[in-house]
Amino acid sequence: MADKKTTSERLAALSDGMFAVILTIMVLDLQRFHSCCIPKPQMLSGFFTKKKPPSATVKYGYMYCGTDLRPPAEATLDALIPLWPILLSYLVSYLFIAIIWVNHHHLLGFARAATAGLIWWNFAHLFLVSLVPATTAWMAATRLAQAPVFVYALVFVLVEIAYIAFEHTVFSQATERELPQHRRRAARIRSCIALLVFTLAAILSFRSPPSGLALVCCVLLIYLSPRLPELLAGAGRRHPHLEKEWTL
Repeated sequence: MADKKTTSERLAALSDGMFAVILTIMVLDLQRFHSCCIPKPQMLSGFFTKKKPPSATVKYGYMYCGTDLRPPAEATLDALIPLWPILLSYLVSYLFIAIIWVNHHHLLGFARAATAGLIWWNFAHLFLVSLVPATTAWMAATRLAQAPVFVYALVFVLVEIAYIAFEHTVFSQATERELPQHRRRAARIRSCIALLVFTLAAILSFRSPPSGLALVCCVLLIYLSPRLPELLAGAGRRHPHLEKEWTL
């Protein structure tokens, strides 16, 4: 039993380190876009639609993105206004990664052994989360253009699918006393709702990228409260002695 516990703790330590690296890369990626040329958004529209670029100039054109997270040169509050896409993208992604880490950390607390299935679903989940920094930087650099917001929402669809599989694997190891059936069911309902909202956000981003991003942000509310599954299960079925352990 001690060896199993140690193995599970090592898996958690590895995951914590990867989350720290992902957050670091996100900041570095946002700054890297300061000095690079990126394709014009018009170039990307033909990838998802049948419309052709109006001219070769647009097709092969580039635009320069001159905003990053470095302090503006002007000592005025107005100088912060052009930075709003970067600040918003960074804030949303940072909160999401923090919330993902909280849920991931506590889920691993219910794992009794680091089985092969648990290890591989954990790596799949972490791999998809590692895509968030790149999509965040792209979305910020293009000022919430259609294709970047779509890819951003799509990444979270994949992250949620991997999380559901990871969650199912952990639940299979937890005892009935640790996780009663009604709380497992409530947690699964929350995960399915999040997956549905992420999917709708990806579809909506084709028509209105800001609205798609707003839907993505709505999932923050679903996962922000650690006691939402308990509320869904019903206050009359609470187990007070488990409230400290249940933080999903």
